[in-house]
Amino acid sequence: MAPAALPFPSRKWYRTEHAQEVEKVLQDLKASSKFSSIRLSEKASKIPFNVLNKLCPIMNIHCPFFDDFRMMGDYMGLDKIIIESAGQGTNPTKNLLQQFDSRFGGTIGHVMAILDIINRNDAFSVLESYCQKRGSS
Repeated sequence: MAPAALPFPSRKWYRTEHAQEVEKVLQDLKASSKFSSIRLSEKASKIPFNVLNKLCPIMNIHCPFFDDFRMMGDYMGLDKIIIESAGQGTNPTKNLLQQFDSRFGGTIGHVMAILDIINRNDAFSVLESYCQKRGSS
């Protein structure tokens, strides 16, 4: 039985293998005084255009170990068909962010947690800059 504290509105998220791990990292991010809790709670599909312009090119590139948009989509709990379909478009990362938001209510904080778990520090740093509290370094 899944803990009631998980913020995802859809029960399907609870059945994904990575939900607990993502939630634990998200709680660590929220506990940090470094990040704005408001920005961490924003919908994944609402990442500003200027931030997407930095994030998407990083994650859209196919990596030999699949630690690209494909692994991100897997950690989001999206079906393989959705991930592969997104990969045929011009901007798979943006598409997956929209799917994550609409299906599970995924937030920017969840995306940051996923990027941290899959060791994509380059992509994480893009969202980290956006979510930092003013005056934090």
